[in-house]
Parts: sequence; structure tokens; C-alpha cells
Amino acid sequence: MLTRLAAELPTLSSALVCSSDGRVLAAYGLTTDEATRLSVLISSLNAMSTATTQAHHDRSVDHVTLASGSAHTVVLTVPSAAAGHPLVALTADDVSLGRMLLQARKTADGVRDALERYAGQLSG
Repeated sequence: MLTRLAAELPTLSSALVCSSDGRVLAAYGLTTDEATRLSVLISSLNAMSTATTQAHHDRSVDHVTLASGSAHTVVLTVPSAAAGHPLVALTADDVSLGRMLLQARKTADGVRDALERYAGQLSG
């Protein structure tokens, strides 16, 4: 799934799927150490963003975006009760934020579907 994403988004430098508590589920463009470190940071960023949003709006966070020069990072929560709401984080250069959000949502949908199929196989 992440390799297909890289083909659709040629300037993708990294993609990470992690649990909300920071465990790496899948990675692209990262060493094992980088993926492990980044997954902890991404889960912490999500927790901080969620706490801040809930304090002001009583809602959960849908996504967080970071920009640095021409690079964008998008962190998106995967709506999946079967998997405890994992996170998708994508980073790419020279891509519009809109396209990054679209690709992140598409990836999150694919992750959700794969995890729900896996959970169905375990229970069936």
C-alpha cells in the first residue's frame, strides 16, 4: 500500500502507519530506527493536538499538518474501531497541502480496510 502511494506521489520522502501509542505498523522511506523514533513523536503530536482541541471544542482531531519550506507533513487519524485508531503520517516536497490531505485520506481508508479485513479473519 505504501509503495503504491510512493508511485502516486513521486516526491514522497516518508510514510508511516503507527498505533496511537507509538508502535510502528508500516513504514516507507525510513530506517527501522527512524520509523521507531518518528512513530513515538507522531503519537505524541496527535495526543497533544487531541488534548488541545478537546479542551476548546470537545472534539477529536481529524488531522495535523506541518510545513517546512516546500515540505508538508500530514498526520491523519484512521477511523477504525477494530484497530484502535492508528495514525498515518506522510511527508513530501513540492506538493500542495490539498493533494497531501487527499493522499493521506486515501491511505487512511486503505489502512482501515486492511485492518478491518484482518480483524474479521481473526474473529471468523
